Amino acid sequence: MALRRCWGSGAAIAQQIYYRYHHKQIRNPAFRNLWLAVNYLDHRCRSIIRRASGS
Repeated sequence: MALRRCWGSGAAIAQQIYYRYHHKQIRNPAFRNLWLAVNYLDHRCRSIIRRASGS
C-alpha cells in the first residue's frame, strides 16, 4: 500500500530512463537533470515506507 502511494512505478521508470541517459544508451539532453526527480522520489518513497512501518 505504501509503495503505491509514493509513486513507486513512476520512480522506477524515471530511474531507468536516467540510468540509460547516464550510460549513454540514450542521448536526449532533456533527461540530463532527471536525477533530481529520481532522488526526490526515492527520498519521498523511503519516508512514506518508514512512516508506514512505524520506524
